[in-house]
Amino acid sequence: MAILEAMAIGVPVLARNCAGVEDYLRDGTNAIELKSNFTRDVAHTIDWAVDHPEETSKLSEEARKMVEVTYPWNKTVLAMETVYGIWEAC
Repeated sequence: MAILEAMAIGVPVLARNCAGVEDYLRDGTNAIELKSNFTRDVAHTIDWAVDHPEETSKLSEEARKMVEVTYPWNKTVLAMETVYGIWEAC
């Protein structure tokens, strides 16, 4: 959920493509996939993102658009109400 939230507000996403994330993370389209958990590889990917602000910005914009289309707020709220029950005011 944190990755989708980051995408929704335009924060560049660098993440491993693991269970659940593969549904929406597209390396080079809306995020940068971390190929390993090795510190030097993660650092290299962060360095690349910092050194290429235009490309990183394009990824962020595509991610934001994907979230808006795929997970519109009205459907998200309905899904949450279904899972957690309808909330009542205290």
